[in-house]
Amino acid sequence: MVCPFLIADVLYLISSRSFLGQCPLTLLAIISTYLLVPKQTAPPTGDVKEGSKLARIDFTGAFLLAATILFFLLPLEITGEKIPWTHPLVLGLFASSIAMGGLFVFVETHWAKEPIFPLHILRSRHVIIPDILVFLQLAAQLGVCFPEPPFYS
Repeated sequence: MVCPFLIADVLYLISSRSFLGQCPLTLLAIISTYLLVPKQTAPPTGDVKEGSKLARIDFTGAFLLAATILFFLLPLEITGEKIPWTHPLVLGLFASSIAMGGLFVFVETHWAKEPIFPLHILRSRHVIIPDILVFLQLAAQLGVCFPEPPFYS
């Protein structure tokens, strides 16, 4: 005898709106990735001299990227019950995040020989289209997953 809960779960997966809602976006992402991503990539070129592998790492860019993310996420964590949104610390952290982000963009575009995140790749449609599709897929998954717990209760 098969457990009735297992049958109910299988039926829910087959007829679930979340499953049916994600299938078209997933297929669109797979097909567009297959059609738009180039088959071969060019070998890396640059004016970086041979030598220590550690010398090639963009520590400044890595620090600025980490600081940008930290200064953006920290106020999201501490505000609400602990500190009000209008507190000078929260506004200062958001301002610091914007400043660090600006410095990161400057360092990556003008100063780093081998940037940790080369910003010129954001101009390529081979990068932007899959990124947009991933964003839409995640938005669809989050839009379905957050309302589901009240649905089960």
